Amino acid sequence: MRPKEDLPRKLLFHGTRFCHPEEIYGNFDMGFDLQYANFGASGKGLYFAVNSSYSCNYSYKTKKGTSLMIVADVLIGRPCTNTAKA
Repeated sequence: MRPKEDLPRKLLFHGTRFCHPEEIYGNFDMGFDLQYANFGASGKGLYFAVNSSYSCNYSYKTKKGTSLMIVADVLIGRPCTNTAKA
């Protein structure tokens, strides 16, 4: 996916505490897979941070003790709340 250049974008950080980041972005052309999403402060979804220090708390730790996280080019939209009842 190649977004138009005039869309608002930011480089943001994403921690992947429970699995190696490659498992999440395995198919680079498709982006993040919602099946890996957890419930956070605003419900189930993909969460990104402006500061790497925040995402570091959620980073994946390798057997050698290295912390891994993802830097993503994120299209910025408006937040919304799903009010539909299941």
